[in-house]
Amino acid sequence: MALYQRQIKTRKTASFAALAVGCWLLAVGCWLLAVNDGALPEELRHTGEKREEEKLASHLHTYKETQLTRWDMSKHWRYALIGALTIATGISQADNSVHSLSDIAGTAAVAMQSRAAAQGYQHIDVQVRPLDGRLGLANCTQALTTLPANTARALGAVSVGVRCSGEETWTLYVRGEVSANQVVPVLNGALRRGDLIGNNDIVLEKRRITQDFGGIITEMEDLVGMEARRNLDSGSPLRFNDLVSPVLVERGQTVNIVSGGGGLRVSMQGKALAKGSVGDRVLVSNLTSGTRVEGVITADGSVIIQ
Repeated sequence: MALYQRQIKTRKTASFAALAVGCWLLAVGCWLLAVNDGALPEELRHTGEKREEEKLASHLHTYKETQLTRWDMSKHWRYALIGALTIATGISQADNSVHSLSDIAGTAAVAMQSRAAAQGYQHIDVQVRPLDGRLGLANCTQALTTLPANTARALGAVSVGVRCSGEETWTLYVRGEVSANQVVPVLNGALRRGDLIGNNDIVLEKRRITQDFGGIITEMEDLVGMEARRNLDSGSPLRFNDLVSPVLVERGQTVNIVSGGGGLRVSMQGKALAKGSVGDRVLVSNLTSGTRVEGVITADGSVIIQ
């Protein structure tokens, strides 16, 4: 964003400089016109005084020569003044006819930041790629808007469509890089495959994230009690596909079957016909009747018939 602010500041400075030069030349021109188009010399204004004809003729001749010289100078100043004002006006009009690149980049940056914030990212940093100064897009007579995102990606390389719906419509896609500094749980030591994760295995650290979480676990409660599916390095963020729920019920294991509802609960013994973790649905066989039923494994190893 700083690059575009410098660009627009430079353009505004050039416009103000041209306008200042034009005003200065206008003031000088007005002064010259006042001097050159002034009245006759003091002696010639007092017509009531008697003068010798020779002296009067000499004054008139000198005055005419002076006026002609001054008129030539004044004519050149007039041309210079008109040219300077024309240039200043042209620069001002040209600057106002092209939309500010800083405004376009700023609109895109706000949209990129809002998109990342909506997905829960914090401390977001947006770097908009430089726009081509030769674009020359027409100055928009309405506030710029952005197009809906065509992807869910909010971090990394992203693009935003900026649209002008004014008298001259145009659309420009602006590219940028978005990152976030996020506090995430990481391992404070290496784990081997099959190890269970406890509270002491996790620390919270702020990390710069340059791509979407993509399955990164951000909550401590989603980690504790999970089993490492593979060997994991110290300091690495954890993803859901790095972990599995530990097997709580083995095949052939005797389990407690719980059934009922509305305040009435019946408990009986059964045998698991498959292994499973918390939340898994498994078949169990009633040890008394031999009936097979399906239930969900709970954290205490029971199977609830729903």
